[in-house]
Amino acid sequence: MNILQRFLGLGVRVRSHRAAKMALQSKRLSTCGGLAIALAAGWFVGAQPAFGAYSGSGVFTKISSRADLTVPGYYVIAYNTNTAMNCTNTAGYFTNTAINCGTAITNPATCLVWYIDTNSTYGGLSIYNELSSRYVAGKAANNAYAVPSVSGSTCVWSFAWASTVFQAGCVGASGRYLQYNASSPRFASYTGTQQHLTLYKMASTPAIAIADNGTVAAANVATGAVNQVLIKFSAAVSTANATLNALAFTTAGTYDANDLTNLKLWYSTDATLDTGSDSALSTISSPAAAGAKSFSSLSQAINSGSTGYFFITADVAGSADYGHAVSINAIANGDVTFAAGTVSGGPTSAGGAQTFAASAPTSNGSVESFTDVTSSGMTVNWTSGN
Repeated sequence: MNILQRFLGLGVRVRSHRAAKMALQSKRLSTCGGLAIALAAGWFVGAQPAFGAYSGSGVFTKISSRADLTVPGYYVIAYNTNTAMNCTNTAGYFTNTAINCGTAITNPATCLVWYIDTNSTYGGLSIYNELSSRYVAGKAANNAYAVPSVSGSTCVWSFAWASTVFQAGCVGASGRYLQYNASSPRFASYTGTQQHLTLYKMASTPAIAIADNGTVAAANVATGAVNQVLIKFSAAVSTANATLNALAFTTAGTYDANDLTNLKLWYSTDATLDTGSDSALSTISSPAAAGAKSFSSLSQAINSGSTGYFFITADVAGSADYGHAVSINAIANGDVTFAAGTVSGGPTSAGGAQTFAASAPTSNGSVESFTDVTSSGMTVNWTSGN
């Protein structure tokens, strides 16, 4: 066997391996309603577009308008709710996999997931599968091909919503649509005589980045003080809206259970706490001495493209022991729990120690007595007034 033959033989084996792997993926049946569909291991051959690979995990929801088809994005292309187009292409058509789903598909196999994006060169949308590293291309006959690149207008599609289904017209083959043939099960390009498509769209997950919102400096705090800020941080959200569900934190210092009456979590749309207008999200009454604590059962939404600001404050008891102190340790991204999404950034700066001190008398206060009078000092006792 010469070098060329060996090279070609290797090429055949690689292609056969890929085809076998795709066939295995396509024959796995899918389940819905929150049950996992078989996950796919990635097998990438040829050039790929520059985007993050589908990880095998995600919820795909049935969409029902052209406005819902946003690009770029990941989609399951199906007929009705019972069969999906997979990435195996045999003799000019794509084979199908049973899904038997309603309005959502959870964790579909990679062979069933298609990345739809705009192709500005040929004026349509490309349909790409990451497992096969192939695009969907149509022709004038009743077929559809898996091709390694978008090389012409037959490789892009024009999607339109038609009452209950999506019509995917081949830009380079007028009158041809990507459709499902129910009598001879397959997906290929037809003249509109077969079944149009149902699309399931992968829900975008938010990206959340936490960061400092300034640093709380160490200070003396009067006994009886309310809403004394112990720590503050921000959460910047992108990609999709996010909802805060819980926040874990750890208090530190010499304070005891009698020194604080409340710990409160606040939310603001700007970097400054205004207790008159900002939202008090949760309260821990009579908090225990230094240690792990949490605010739970939260539902604070932050829209994509926005930054939310969080503050933890303390209400100091009027009878707090002078010289005792409280602070909050740095908050890490793992301490912040959102309903969905990836949290990055942090840890924040720890809050400085807030040391309890006697309250100064007000303008209407009155001196009650002088005691322990000596030549070098005395003790003054007063009422605080109003």
